[in-house]
Amino acid sequence: MDNAFNANLKGAIEFIRYDVGETIRQAGGQKNKSCLGATPRFSRTGTAEEKHV
Repeated sequence: MDNAFNANLKGAIEFIRYDVGETIRQAGGQKNKSCLGATPRFSRTGTAEEKHV
């Protein structure tokens, strides 16, 4: 989910869920996993040129 907070500050939040199949589990693979990530981006000019924080 991308969001523009103002002309200079934008950000993204994402939630990812990995579902491991039964075959992988039987072969010794890991359990299901979930990840949450947040990415703020700041631009001095409010243009496409962004600095990742």
